[in-house]
Amino acid sequence: MNKKNYKIVVALSICMVLSIILLTSYALWKVKDGQSGSNTILGSCLEIELEEELDENDEPIIGITMEKAWPMSDEDGMASKGYTFTVKNKCDEDVNYEIVLETLKIAAPDNKMPDNFVKVRLDNGGVKRVSELEEIDNDSKATYASNIDSTHKLFTGTVSKNSPKTHTIRQWISSDATPSTIGYNYETKVKVYAGQGLAEPEYAITPEECFTFDASTGTITEYDLNNPVCSNKILVLPSTIDGVLVKSIMWNEQVPANKDPLIYNTSVNTNLPASAIGSNQWDYVDLSRAFGLEVIGDASFEGIDNGKLLLPNNLKHIGWFAFYSYNGDDLVIPDSVTFIGPESFKAYNGNSLTIGSSVETIGAAAFFIYSGNGLEIPPSVKTLGDEAFCLYQGPSLVLNEGLEIISQGAFEEYNGGEFTIPSTIKTIEEYAFVRYNENGDPNNPKVININMSEADFNDYSKVAKSFNWIKTSAEKPTLNYLVN
Repeated sequence: MNKKNYKIVVALSICMVLSIILLTSYALWKVKDGQSGSNTILGSCLEIELEEELDENDEPIIGITMEKAWPMSDEDGMASKGYTFTVKNKCDEDVNYEIVLETLKIAAPDNKMPDNFVKVRLDNGGVKRVSELEEIDNDSKATYASNIDSTHKLFTGTVSKNSPKTHTIRQWISSDATPSTIGYNYETKVKVYAGQGLAEPEYAITPEECFTFDASTGTITEYDLNNPVCSNKILVLPSTIDGVLVKSIMWNEQVPANKDPLIYNTSVNTNLPASAIGSNQWDYVDLSRAFGLEVIGDASFEGIDNGKLLLPNNLKHIGWFAFYSYNGDDLVIPDSVTFIGPESFKAYNGNSLTIGSSVETIGAAAFFIYSGNGLEIPPSVKTLGDEAFCLYQGPSLVLNEGLEIISQGAFEEYNGGEFTIPSTIKTIEEYAFVRYNENGDPNNPKVININMSEADFNDYSKVAKSFNWIKTSAEKPTLNYLVN
């Protein structure tokens, strides 16, 4: 019988601001052309340090060749030569990271070894067949990595600045591999993902030349949609430009500083210039890899339509008109955000929207003509700006205890689901509920629940209300007091 050997190929990469393929064909952990002689890979906050050995000529061995691999017991597999790499964090903030294993398709006429005959062990964890690892949905990857067969999660953790994490991975063919698989090949990549949106599609980082950048402030002020190298569908924001940390996205002519973010000002809207990133029908916008991005400023994006948006974990401020007319996939505002600017989600027609737990202020008309899924306003929110939920059409709205101020027209022409005014409310400004549910379902009772007694709610020293706070040209809603 012409007996053939098994062949295992493993690659390692780090996916953050860029994807560096360290391990390529026909060897384990072999640095590709252009990386030889280096055993450290840098990217964004993370640094991957590879263990290095020397051969008989004192040349560095960055990997272990396993072109002639045979089935072995778990005992032998755990004692076999693994490969060690260290994940270091160069930044002050903790960084989440995830280690995943990608299995690659094998080109004909060769055959791929079935996943259930390949075992893997990370560090001192349990031994698992690849087929037993948690699989990550891979459907969306077909357009940019058609050679990926499946993706599996190995590990999720956090690395601090002064506490590097060292991992050792071992992979071997199971002793129960059947003779029919002799000569089959198996190729994998081990990848380290950093930041929010772990294991999201590995789109390339948008070239730095696509951005107009003010290095003195770390601010992106413009995106060049006319440059052929700059995609008008996929945007992956780099964490640095020319070595300078990206801190904010902002158009050059800002909304005047004297404009009160709680007061609805139509003149600002009518004079809105072109946005920093450009009015465009984006399919995919990934800002999560820009770990230093804290401000998404005024008019930064417009027209994300049926696409996906990922926001960074350290984001703090969402400016005026930032995501005007968003019509994309589920959106999560991270817990780090404290301010949602005026009209920032005006005309929102996306799927679910989750508001982070640290938001304190929701600006004027922030959810004007909102027609997405229901919203829950976290207890951290103290103030709703003018017309914050004007023409709101969501099926539900939850106002948690903690809210203190409902500004003028905040629920003007509100046509969403029933909600409750919390007991912490202190001020309700004039016309806050003008024409409340006026165009709603006539069979749906016009009710405003109030988590207070009628006496306390009508006590001006406890709740300062404008005389016209509930003015309406149609039938006034019923006030349902939940406390006797």
